[in-house]
This record gives sequence, C-alpha cells and structure tokens, in this order.
Amino acid sequence: MHRSLVSRIKIETEKRGLSILEIAIVSTIAEERLASSIQGNAENITLRELVGLSLALEVSPRELFTQL
Repeated sequence: MHRSLVSRIKIETEKRGLSILEIAIVSTIAEERLASSIQGNAENITLRELVGLSLALEVSPRELFTQL
C-alpha cells in the first residue's frame, strides 16, 4: 500500500482517538485486514476499503493520499 496512505490512516486514527476495531466496524473492513493495512503489510487496497476508511475517518478518499 502507498506509504502516504498508511501514514495518513495512522495520523487520522490517532487524531480521532479511534481504535482499529472502531474503524473496522464503521468501514466494514475486517479487523485483521485493517490492522495489516495500517501496519503497511497489505499490498493493495480496494476501492470499497478506501471509501470505508474515508467514511470511518471522516475525510474524503482524496485526502487519504495527501501529505500533512
């Protein structure tokens, strides 16, 4: 997965004080898959996962790829 995406997910998760489980529930991404993605171990992310993450983190999908 793209490094800036992984970084942004981590930043937004910490900023909002959310757990992986909370994000998994809102995004409908399996907790194991989400944890793997956040750790940078997942090679690809689906469009559905990207949209789910953006909803859970309350940012646009495009914002997930921008540097802070």
